[in-house]
Amino acid sequence: MEPFDLGHEVSRLISLHSDLAGTTLRGAIRDVLTEVAHVCHRHDIDFDERVDAAAEVAAEEMEEVQ
Repeated sequence: MEPFDLGHEVSRLISLHSDLAGTTLRGAIRDVLTEVAHVCHRHDIDFDERVDAAAEVAAEEMEEVQ
């Protein structure tokens, strides 16, 4: 069994949603983030804090690549 690649799966989901909904990539990303916000709300998780934390991790990952 191959390891699970979350980045690949999220990219695939965004692309699929963009195609099926007839929206732009930007619109599809907004829609996916909106759904993540709903999940956070249902579980009493601070969405803005999670977005900030994700941005920090992404910045660190980008620095590692350079």
